[in-house]
Amino acid sequence: SRGISELATGDGGSVTNGRIGPAETGELRWLIIPTAGAGGDTEDGKLYFVGAKLELRYGNERETLVATPDSIRVRPQPTLVLDYFLPREVHGNNPMTPTVEPVEPYTLGVRIANTGSGAANNLKIDSAQPEIVENEQGLLVDFTLTGSYVDDETAQRTLLLNFGTIPSGHNRMGRWIMESSLSGRFTAFNARMSHADELGGALTSLIDNIYTHTLVADVLVDLPDRDRVRDYLARVGTELRVFESERTGQDTMDCIDCAPVAELSGSLSAGQNTSNGIRHTLSVSASEDFVHIKLPDPYQGERPLTRATRGDGTLLHGANMWQSKSLRDNNVSYDYFVHLFDARPATQYQLLFNTEALENQPPQIAYIADYTTVEGEQVGFLVIASDPDGTIPSLSAKALPSGATFSDRGNGQGVFSWFPDPGQAGEYEVTFEATDGALTAARSTTITVHPEDDPDGTGGDDEDGPGDGTPGDGGGDGSGDDGEGGGPSANAPAAVQIINPILDDRVRYESPVVELRSTDYDASKTVTYTIELYTDAAMTQRFARLENILETGEYTQFVLTHHLSEPLEKGQVYFWRVKANTHLGRTEWVYSRFTYYQQLDFDQHMNIHSPRVDMAVDTLRPTLATDNADYVAGADVTYLFAVISEDDPEYAEGRIVAEGLPAGSDGVTRWTFQSDLQDGAVYLWAAIATDEWDNFTNSKTGSFTVDLSNQAPSKPTIVTPAVGALLTSTSPSLVAQGSTDPEGASVTYHFQLLNMKGQLLQEAAVASENSEATWELADLADNRRYRWRVRASDGHTDSEVAEGYFDIVTGNQPPHQPTRGNPADKAWIQVLSPTLWVQAVDYPASVNVSYEFELYRDAYGTDLVDASSRNEPFWPLSFELANHRDYYWRVRATVDGGAQSPWSELDHFFVNQGGGSLPPTLDFVLPDQNITLEGGEVL
Repeated sequence: SRGISELATGDGGSVTNGRIGPAETGELRWLIIPTAGAGGDTEDGKLYFVGAKLELRYGNERETLVATPDSIRVRPQPTLVLDYFLPREVHGNNPMTPTVEPVEPYTLGVRIANTGSGAANNLKIDSAQPEIVENEQGLLVDFTLTGSYVDDETAQRTLLLNFGTIPSGHNRMGRWIMESSLSGRFTAFNARMSHADELGGALTSLIDNIYTHTLVADVLVDLPDRDRVRDYLARVGTELRVFESERTGQDTMDCIDCAPVAELSGSLSAGQNTSNGIRHTLSVSASEDFVHIKLPDPYQGERPLTRATRGDGTLLHGANMWQSKSLRDNNVSYDYFVHLFDARPATQYQLLFNTEALENQPPQIAYIADYTTVEGEQVGFLVIASDPDGTIPSLSAKALPSGATFSDRGNGQGVFSWFPDPGQAGEYEVTFEATDGALTAARSTTITVHPEDDPDGTGGDDEDGPGDGTPGDGGGDGSGDDGEGGGPSANAPAAVQIINPILDDRVRYESPVVELRSTDYDASKTVTYTIELYTDAAMTQRFARLENILETGEYTQFVLTHHLSEPLEKGQVYFWRVKANTHLGRTEWVYSRFTYYQQLDFDQHMNIHSPRVDMAVDTLRPTLATDNADYVAGADVTYLFAVISEDDPEYAEGRIVAEGLPAGSDGVTRWTFQSDLQDGAVYLWAAIATDEWDNFTNSKTGSFTVDLSNQAPSKPTIVTPAVGALLTSTSPSLVAQGSTDPEGASVTYHFQLLNMKGQLLQEAAVASENSEATWELADLADNRRYRWRVRASDGHTDSEVAEGYFDIVTGNQPPHQPTRGNPADKAWIQVLSPTLWVQAVDYPASVNVSYEFELYRDAYGTDLVDASSRNEPFWPLSFELANHRDYYWRVRATVDGGAQSPWSELDHFFVNQGGGSLPPTLDFVLPDQNITLEGGEVL
């Protein structure tokens, strides 16, 4: 109220005893707050009418005034229940063990359930900072965000998640995929949320409850009526629950839209070797609830679990089988486990583990912190690496600063040591590599060196006062009279940072956006970018070159396709690089690659591998095999097999006999029947390959007859070329022998030639002569690798398939000229001992390629500094170049047999360690001696 005294309030919003003084104005206001449920149950809300009756007395007169009712529409509010899911353990390197363990991704999850009658619009989690501590000492552990998802759809890779609109009665799932350098445990997670302003903007009043649970795994309740968004298997106290991504109406005392999960262990039989792996039978007790089965891993994490099948032959979804490890109380050793989750539980499962142990894995380098030092003071640290396969890795360092040393101790440890000299202030990124001879890992650190007179890096002389830009401040920032005024304006730009597309991104947008970041943005400078795109890893097939892309700020964005003369090709991997340019010079190239994955067209069928169409098999449990689909590298492709038969009632309606199978590592995906087929029956089958975005490719339709009366011929032996052979002719002969038929029938050898993508190039049937068959090929491509396979047939049943590969290198075709990497042409570099490197030429791996480098002081290639012949496509200089000097370099490739590429053109770079540039100098030509004149001309 205002201007009213002696006012008393009553029930229902009534007021009494108010008094307005003479010549005054009184004002009454009511604040109406709708109670929970006042908005009704519909999206339109509920309509209310609000009126008032005013009774007043002035003098001896009484009067009653009635206000016309006004309408108020109360909309229903959302009511949100938040469930957070945090892993108990985070696995990175364990500093308590002598080996360096690989980093393992983990999930941080949230489910938002809207149990109210109104929609929550533009709902965001504005910030979320997890807290992870190291197990032993309680120290904070870093984390790296590698992916963000809303309902399994890729979101912007940030801790901010935009859930959009959550309708009434719906759930949304949020996921962050993270990695941590050290092992640790989750202790805290803080979040701030907001929603559309129409409900006030602050969401606190709309949140009914917030719960935090220990996450066990991301799983999928794959019942017929469920969606395909992954669910959370988590603990509520000591009980296990699965929190579903959609509204099910199934609630328990401690959660909504969740189901109880029975925890089982079971017994595992001894392993049985099969053609697909080692098979174990798992027996568990019956349960009417969903089940989580956890049992010790018989292989201690050394062999991956590749498939789990129920007793009825149906395949368990890939998300519902996993392996884990848990750190023991001694903080050194681990326990390993196998897990199954099943919404349609069985009492028996078939588990298939890889026959071979895990393939050779790259070494792991322990986390290296960034370091800060001062000119003249030492910086040193230990680099530690180990190899999961037990090999002691070799350690090396790239781009060492001048004067720095790195020594490999030969035991998986190396020592970096450096005393920066005066004049070496700046930032240095040093990369360390560990190799087991086949695979290499790398890790980088940044070393910041402050000037001797500015040890804290504030920019001024720490003895005389701050470097505030006043005259004579000595800060070296170009603002004072300290002799450094030309420095900042005389430097080329710093290296470019690629923000988007990220490395190995699969671009699914028709018009992809490129985003670049300047690491030293200066609005007073005019900077342009040069971008080159190639369709091959060797960067010899240039697709486009974009020049004069103007820098628009610290971050520069542009639509790539707007600058291209040709459209991007679907499914193509593009290798690209970018550098920045000013009138002074250019940066070095920065490299990346992406795949244009937008609306892929798969109009080619996968080839049937075996059984061949219309052939017979001599077993009741045959193996079906298809060549892998031609997807882009890195695609997450799974396979299913479907079978139908008019002769076998079990398959009369058609059945998916296997799904979720990973692609075979040898280019062929196989599946073996787990139950007997009928002798004499004819079966039709097909395979379907599907990637994570539901692009799919069908195989051709296969057919076979089960006929136990006829045995297959024996598997032939490859005679020539031997597996992995290097051939010098483009018209090779493929020879196989040794197949015999148990019934004595004559056999025919069926040959097939394929490229390395599994595409069938040629095939032929060759009759056997003296138990041998020869297939003559002609006009194959040079410098290529080919796959081939052969099987024997008696006309009714085929043998097993023998497979091999060979390289053709005639030596008549020289290698392509290597594409120069860095230093880029006209680049300014800030190290005195740079590494010159090029892209490796595209040549079969069985051929040795060497690279000849030459370094000159002049642009004509006459003043040679040094030369080197290398077996690798880079030359780390072992000596220092002169600072503030121009250099020129070129390279060519040579292969076994002497064939050479042409020399590249001379690329120019400028050494500019420490920044700035030298002032110009004058050389006096005439007069060439001191002279004294009185009048007249000097010359």
